[in-house]
Amino acid sequence: MKEIPARIDAHHHFWDPTRATYPWMVGEALDPVRRPFTPGDLAPELAAHSISGTVLVQTISSEDETREFLELAERTDFIWGVVGWVDLTSAYVGDRLDALIGATAGKRLVGIRHQVHDESDPEWLCRADVRTGLAAVQHGLQSGCREAGPLVVRQGVDVLELFCADGFNTFHFYSIRAGKILAMDLDRDAIASAQKNFAVDNIEFFAGDIRRDMPNEQFDNIVWDASLEYFTADEIDTLMTEVKARLRPTGILSGQVIIQDVQSEEHSHIFRSTEDLPRFFRPHFQHVRLIETRYPARHNVYFYASDTTLPFLPQTAAG
Repeated sequence: MKEIPARIDAHHHFWDPTRATYPWMVGEALDPVRRPFTPGDLAPELAAHSISGTVLVQTISSEDETREFLELAERTDFIWGVVGWVDLTSAYVGDRLDALIGATAGKRLVGIRHQVHDESDPEWLCRADVRTGLAAVQHGLQSGCREAGPLVVRQGVDVLELFCADGFNTFHFYSIRAGKILAMDLDRDAIASAQKNFAVDNIEFFAGDIRRDMPNEQFDNIVWDASLEYFTADEIDTLMTEVKARLRPTGILSGQVIIQDVQSEEHSHIFRSTEDLPRFFRPHFQHVRLIETRYPARHNVYFYASDTTLPFLPQTAAG
């Protein structure tokens, strides 16, 4: 017997005017829909048209509504995904997205939507803060994680990115804010791809081994992301000294590691818990901040280290 493919309603809404205000729900023309619409209203229609599942889409610019919709999807069989909302102009859009994804029902978040047509600025999508927010959303939804650096990269600063891979993060996360970026990676093919796809005036991509080719310059930010695991503990200690020597007095080191129980063949050091990280920072930095995100298949720890006060979160002393 031939299997019938599932049919999906990929865009529908629920709302309740008795509990929330909907800026678009004005005028007599909308009187017929000015009442609560719930799963109970939709379920008979889905059954009548052999619809297997749906994607519930946000109706107002509210993270609270997004959280409610995710919780509703968790207890409603036919809601297979939720398109929610986060503030794309916020410097903390990555944190907000992490909070939504990391919640119990976060696995059902499949997209983010903003009603651009409601913005008075016709160039709103071209704004630097919006582009940064969109890049954070794209990366966060694709990988279930985000990068640590954008939270502390200020406008016009000098940045060194130690493992830039194909330059995706360099371009989308850092180049909009940074004055100059030196971005390096051991993989020459990755660097060639970065030079081809993300060539802009304020980024210089080059191939090199950070153990011997780290630029001898001063930087406001150094990003060492998802790569500490490739070095032994002794190498990390030595490299941390080299990193500190290249940071200006108010400079900030940021990055991320993956917590895991089994050491892979390609890794030289395994981080088994968050507590394994501070010992690498204590000899060098006065302040350290560690942030954990946990997903079913991945446990990330983001780190920030500096001798200056970190600008966005309470401090954790390193010593």
